[in-house]
Amino acid sequence: PGEEAQLAELAHFNVSDGLLRVNQNRRLYKKLLLRFREDFQDSGERLRAALPDDVATAQALAHALKGVAGNLGAEKLWSACDRLE
Repeated sequence: PGEEAQLAELAHFNVSDGLLRVNQNRRLYKKLLLRFREDFQDSGERLRAALPDDVATAQALAHALKGVAGNLGAEKLWSACDRLE
């Protein structure tokens, strides 16, 4: 599928909001999505490993994940990280 269809099919992402944050630069948005996948694909395991003993590490990871999720338009993930943080 074309780039438009790929972006439209992103579940759990408010693509319109994410694109607003990058000045409608679709290439940059897609690059940020790929980097998000690369950098945070194991964040669930890292959070589980940190909790309950290393709250500071869990909070730092939640904070980083929240920032990226917010910028990409992953609203539910942002909300979950905000509660965890």
